[in-house]
Amino acid sequence: MLASLEIFLNNTTFTLESLIPVVILLGLSAIIPVILTVIRAKFIPVFVIEILAGILLASFGSRSLFVQDDELIPLLQGLYMIGMGILLFLSGLDTDFSVIKENHKTNSLNISLLTTIMLLVVICLSIGSSFFFLKYMTDKVVGVIFLSITFSSTFASIVIPLVHDEGLTKSTIGKIINSYAIKSELISVVSLSLLMLIIGMTKEQKPWLLLVLVIILVLVYFFNRYFKLQIFKKISDGIVHFGIRLTIVLLLILMIICEMSGVEYILGAFLAGMVIKLAKPSEKSIHKLETIGYGIFIPIFYLLVGLRVGMLMPLQEIFAFKNLLLILCLFVVLILVKIPFVYLCKWFNISTVIQTTLLVACTIIVSIASIEFGIFEENFSNALIIASCLTCIIPPILFDITKHFGHSKKKDDTRIINPDVK
Repeated sequence: MLASLEIFLNNTTFTLESLIPVVILLGLSAIIPVILTVIRAKFIPVFVIEILAGILLASFGSRSLFVQDDELIPLLQGLYMIGMGILLFLSGLDTDFSVIKENHKTNSLNISLLTTIMLLVVICLSIGSSFFFLKYMTDKVVGVIFLSITFSSTFASIVIPLVHDEGLTKSTIGKIINSYAIKSELISVVSLSLLMLIIGMTKEQKPWLLLVLVIILVLVYFFNRYFKLQIFKKISDGIVHFGIRLTIVLLLILMIICEMSGVEYILGAFLAGMVIKLAKPSEKSIHKLETIGYGIFIPIFYLLVGLRVGMLMPLQEIFAFKNLLLILCLFVVLILVKIPFVYLCKWFNISTVIQTTLLVACTIIVSIASIEFGIFEENFSNALIIASCLTCIIPPILFDITKHFGHSKKKDDTRIINPDVK
């Protein structure tokens, strides 16, 4: 991050033409949702198409606009890091701590205990599955840990909206999916952050900055939660988007502190989101933050992810037999480790169980971080990202074409709350 900043500052010549890559990326991020709407393919997540568009851009477009010396130009590198930070910040902001604190029960069915046990079994299966890919790891120990986190993770940011849109929030199956997805993403991101902390501490000699990070987070939490001073409220009311500006400043400061201390910057971003969530911000403020993130920075980030993948594995290489076989193997493993969900056959039909298993297999955030770690061979990291994209395409399609999802196997089973019939 600091190296990119130094390069950017040393490049004193600025012309409007240097913004052409940004204009192209913003244009693509605006056009893609329109195209999906026109062809009535809104069930496909936009971010998946954005990654694929980035791969196509790197495979067939003018790479010289985006790439310099086999790396993204400094401006795009900065946007990539900010987009990654905002994505993890919003992920932390989406954390529902009530899932951990409360004991979710539907009559005699203890959903919280059920999802916790299934998550632990999934983690064990993920660890075992990771050993099958040792030959692709440059660091065996870190590689197994990272791959275990990836296999066991669930992208709650796509799973929970799907559950909500399908009217499953109050149903038993909806609560099971939400409870599992939130716990899985929380554990995976925290585990990834801790892994980054351990690795990062060996690179720099400024670990004392982590104490500064903790102090800032504690002050932010207590100030927002308990010391909302009247004078601060007047200032906030008198300046448009004052709170949003302070939040963005806080996010960037924490990212910089993490980078300077030797810790990966997304740790600060994720912790910032969690702390602000604990401070119970207003829905209006959360909506503004999501608008900034998902409206500008995150679409550009996903396009740049695809661009980086396409730089290392062009589309022609993706369809090469060896790479395609690896992608399919990883895709199958990402689903098979969720086999503990077969236990739900005790209450639901096999169709519901299969779809639920596919849905909780959705993952993408942790997979993207594999590029940053550099612990896998390049082809494997790219295959892992592409396989993760596939896990995010199939569940929405199934949800769109399937009826009577989540109904109990027995008509009079009082332990199960069936979804409302549309």
